[in-house]
Amino acid sequence: MSLATIASGLYAERPAGVLYHYTSLGGVLGIVGDRAIRATDARFFSDAAELQHAADSLLHEIGRRQSASPSAVLHQLADWLSHRLTDGNILFIACFTTRGNLLSQWRSYCPPGRGVSLGFDAGKLCEQAFTSGFQVGRCVYEPAAQASIVAAVLDEIQRIAKVRGENTDRSTRHPSQSFHGVFEEVETDLLRVAALLKHPSFHEEDEWRFVSAAVTNYVEAPIKYREGASMLIPYLDLTLPKSVDRDLDIEHVVLGPTPSSNNSMTSLSRYLSKMRASPRQGLSACQIPYRTW
Repeated sequence: MSLATIASGLYAERPAGVLYHYTSLGGVLGIVGDRAIRATDARFFSDAAELQHAADSLLHEIGRRQSASPSAVLHQLADWLSHRLTDGNILFIACFTTRGNLLSQWRSYCPPGRGVSLGFDAGKLCEQAFTSGFQVGRCVYEPAAQASIVAAVLDEIQRIAKVRGENTDRSTRHPSQSFHGVFEEVETDLLRVAALLKHPSFHEEDEWRFVSAAVTNYVEAPIKYREGASMLIPYLDLTLPKSVDRDLDIEHVVLGPTPSSNNSMTSLSRYLSKMRASPRQGLSACQIPYRTW
């Protein structure tokens, strides 16, 4: 099975119902105002080591295989993975979940008292994303499923290396990188797979990811930057759906835990109406008691 086939299989499933994106009140102003969600460079996610989890899983399996039967291909791949997967070509990712009112999400992704969950019709959202060059995939959390994917990926890389053979031309490759051409050949598909392998501890989130094509040129790509806590955060705009009667087609909105629920609900509802973005299923309060966690 080719690596492209493995990757495509992970992106074959389609979400149904409503997909939610957790953000802050300030984020609502930006999203509704721009009619877009910011797909962030995966290396700058608030969750530490997003792609590193996939790299670690691959390195673990490589170590197991090397102990059983040492391979020059796997030796070089381990060195290549240790830096390239998390510091080479990169993907921009926008995150959604089927669960629009989850305490762990309010705590992790929203500032206390200022969280909002914006829900979009999954079909409309996917259709719009596809026109912008994004793919949609569901995160894989189950360790056994991840192990199976990792094994299939390494089997394919070893197969390609055997077919292509080793590059012994020292004028083009250092001997320690004689199989790096193979790794570069599969890098884009490897990134697509890695983007959906998430640590099992996050399984409650049931996350769907909207993943850009791999970006290789930061100068020419339409990358924008926003201010982060201690650095500039690169992102791409993921344009959101609109309709005849709405400038932004939102299906449902949930207001997170807040000490001033009535006023917050009123002002948020009025703002969405003013921006022609009133949710079709209305605006709900989460009903979780407010705590300054």
